[in-house]
Amino acid sequence: MAAGDQFLLFPSENLGMGGVSIALEDRFLDPFVNPAKGARLQGAHLFASPAFSGVSGDNGAARTLPLGALFGGPSWFGGVALALQQLEAARFGSGPIILREFGFSQDLLSDRSSTNMYAFGMIGRKLPGSRFSVAGSLFWADLDAIAGVELLYALSQEVEQLGHMLDSRVGLHGEWSGGRSLEAVLVFNDFDVTHSVTYLDWMWPLGTPQTRLERNFDRSRTWGLDLGYVHPLPRTGWQVGGILTVNRKTHPKIPNYEIVNIPRDPGHSWAEAEAPVQTLSGRTIPAGGKTVDNDFRFSNGLLRIGVRREEDPVGLQLGLQMRAMNYRLEQENHVEESRREQEEGWVEWTPTWGVSVKFPEFQVRYAGQLTTGTGRPGVAS
Repeated sequence: MAAGDQFLLFPSENLGMGGVSIALEDRFLDPFVNPAKGARLQGAHLFASPAFSGVSGDNGAARTLPLGALFGGPSWFGGVALALQQLEAARFGSGPIILREFGFSQDLLSDRSSTNMYAFGMIGRKLPGSRFSVAGSLFWADLDAIAGVELLYALSQEVEQLGHMLDSRVGLHGEWSGGRSLEAVLVFNDFDVTHSVTYLDWMWPLGTPQTRLERNFDRSRTWGLDLGYVHPLPRTGWQVGGILTVNRKTHPKIPNYEIVNIPRDPGHSWAEAEAPVQTLSGRTIPAGGKTVDNDFRFSNGLLRIGVRREEDPVGLQLGLQMRAMNYRLEQENHVEESRREQEEGWVEWTPTWGVSVKFPEFQVRYAGQLTTGTGRPGVAS
């Protein structure tokens, strides 16, 4: 599902170049990805990076204002940032109108707009007598809404969201003569959001509908380790780089969305019977036995290219991203005693552009991007 640019919070030097990031330094964004790269900072830097995004078809929008400061000294470095965000929900169906007609809801402002707040902090030190630096960072999000979630509950009249996200990182970064660099980042991410979903149940004979409130919990925890290396090619002006990432994810709670209610992670997963279930042939599956077996294979690719030309004091950027998605499911239903295979694939194209103007005391940068692809899923009204 296209999530828009809700978490596009921090400044980036390479966003207009397609967001290239592996073998090309991004002075502005790198400290937020690996806090140890803040060692490259010299002096104090203040920034504001307003971001505006929207999804076509009146399917949601976001307006964000981050403010922050980064500093770097002979031994210590760090930074702080705060961001306030207005998130507009997709305008679909006539659910809130129905609620209002029957007197269940009077103030619909909260249905259309939510406020999210974000905070970031990092601190690090250059290791004495070494080419390495070490740093840690914390990113906290107070969430009233996640873009697009309201579209996942078909026929709902109202979806209220409340929760938080915590992202903590410890980074290591080292640089040697000739431009070689090595980095490592240990990440822990905790995501916890509650969805309070209101439905209308129509009783026979038709009359005043009854409201029904359903609470779903979306909880995920991720441990991750990133290892990266950049190596310049002698006498060519080129450099190559690579990143190895390993994640372990757990999902204590996954929402039972109307639009899809099967596990959504690659690998092997299954469903268990809460009570004894009789199969199509008359066999009984005991409580705790497998009712459905799912085997997922995800094969995704991302290609980024970009160019930049700078003539003091003006710089121009152009870039392109291509993201190819492919999901394959092999499912065995032990209750219906059937098997099925399903494969889905699509491509998203994102052209990017940017311009910068430098002054002696400050610089102004603008970057834009447009993503075309599958959009967001539709729901019946």
